[in-house]
Amino acid sequence: MIVVVASVHHTGTHFVVDELFKGWRHYAMSYGNIKGPIGDGVTRIHIDKDQSVFLPRWMKHWPVVVPLRHPASVVESWLARDKPIEPLLPQWEMLKTMVDPARPIYLPLDVPDRDRWLGELNGKLGLKLQTDWPVIMSCGKSAVLSDVHRAAVVEVMADGFFDRFGYEV
Repeated sequence: MIVVVASVHHTGTHFVVDELFKGWRHYAMSYGNIKGPIGDGVTRIHIDKDQSVFLPRWMKHWPVVVPLRHPASVVESWLARDKPIEPLLPQWEMLKTMVDPARPIYLPLDVPDRDRWLGELNGKLGLKLQTDWPVIMSCGKSAVLSDVHRAAVVEVMADGFFDRFGYEV
């Protein structure tokens, strides 16, 4: 089985692949195709306009795991790298409109019941993945954002999509 870890930038893509799927074969992609012989493994992709063109095809064949962090924490991380916020915001919309309808397996990393979400992932995939890192409760409470950036987070969260993960504005 190949697991696709697909995420909005700064939500934990590399962390999940490197820590949770430690020891798994990592597949690189080239123009949407896996390089080399196919066997059990994991690959990663960001949900953005450049990489996501291949995601609909992959979602038909392989399970998709979507790591999440509170949007305010993601915006804070994004801005800390001196990136303009405009390219980040459409990624959330792509997650909601393109990825969510395919019923991916979500893994919120910064919620108290993270291990329950991991248990659901294990059940759906028939795995026994475990965490050995503590839950880091960001949940947007410590995010220091300007009023403009906080308004962008409120807008991203306004439709209630994040409520099921326990994230609050």
